[in-house]
Amino acid sequence: MAFQSAPECAEAVIQATAGGVNIANVLNFWYPGGYNQIKIDALADLVDANVGTDYLPICTTQVEYTNTLVRGLNGTVDYTGSNNSGAGVGTAAGDALPNNVSSCATLRTGFTGRSARGRFFAFPTGSNNVITDNTLASSYGTALVDFLNAIKTDAAAAGWHLVILSRRNNNTIRASATHLDVTDIVMRNLIVDSQRHRLPRGH
Repeated sequence: MAFQSAPECAEAVIQATAGGVNIANVLNFWYPGGYNQIKIDALADLVDANVGTDYLPICTTQVEYTNTLVRGLNGTVDYTGSNNSGAGVGTAAGDALPNNVSSCATLRTGFTGRSARGRFFAFPTGSNNVITDNTLASSYGTALVDFLNAIKTDAAAAGWHLVILSRRNNNTIRASATHLDVTDIVMRNLIVDSQRHRLPRGH
């Protein structure tokens, strides 16, 4: 797909490896009125800090977080920023779960439709956060939501809005992406999930 502008928006890419395989989470943000290099760097700093403080403790020791890369989405030539102050390995106890095993948090905007919500597939956790073959501990779900809400709160304090980007409308690519503010972050359930397929029924 050719580059599609998302005016006044940027993406934060949380980069890591799991068992030596590259993995990443991507969160999108909007800065009303437009950003600059200072704003991009500040976003990278705050996401990195929250990853080191709140995300690594619920990631398996096989996960190694390397850095957060922030890229402006106004144009093909844009500002970028990176921070790796929080780089390190996960500390969740227990055996490492397989790389394709994940949990899914839902990012809601208050509107209906697929383009008005997002999913955050978490990096693999440790077996101590799994209470049955297919069920995660409620404390783990709370910690994941708290991590995402901390980013949302810190971003807002820095002038950024955590958003969902909509790039298509009725299967047609928009001239430019639109954004909706994330208003609520929840765990729909505590079923062990995967980005490749759903393991049990219930989603």
